[in-house]
Order: sequence, then structure tokens, then C-alpha cells
Amino acid sequence: MLDNSFVDNATKRLKFNDDEAGYNNARDVFLKGADCALVVYAMNNTSKMDPIQILTEESANQNDGKLFKKIPFICKAIGIRTLTSVEFLKELQSIQVNIERLT
Repeated sequence: MLDNSFVDNATKRLKFNDDEAGYNNARDVFLKGADCALVVYAMNNTSKMDPIQILTEESANQNDGKLFKKIPFICKAIGIRTLTSVEFLKELQSIQVNIERLT
């Protein structure tokens, strides 16, 4: 699924034209990175935390020349909700929080 659905093929052709070893190295770096870990964590915990959501400022539409698609694109494809900080704060407005000073 990673190679077929979440790779920006134009970037792959541009950066790794017939360099399979270079692509595999970049793929391994992505798989060991924070973005991948966050998505995998969400996938593994959807039944424990319903609804699970990922807070991100990334856009699903622009990829900025990166080899792998960004978090919102990947999450949409696998059914995990993402939201921005603004969306999170709007949703948080409906929650009352009482803070008391401890002395």
C-alpha cells in the first residue's frame, strides 16, 4: 500500500530515476520517521480510542516535493480523522475546563 498509494510518483521519478536502492533507502527513512509512527499508532489504537484523531498543520493537497504523501492524505485514505489547531480549538470551545489553584 505504501508504494502504490502513498508515494508521489512524479517526485519518485524526478529524484530516483531508476535508482531503486536510493528509493528503498528513502522509503526506510520514512518508515522509521515520526509521520509514519504517528499514523501507525493511530491505526493500532482506533478501537481503544474512538474517535482517534491526528492534529496536524499539513495540507492534504500540497506535497512540497516530498516523496511520500503527507499525513492528511494518508489518514483520509485509511479512515483516520485529521484536524488543524484551529479546528481543534473550535471543538474545544464546547468543553468547560475549571482550573483551581492548589495551595
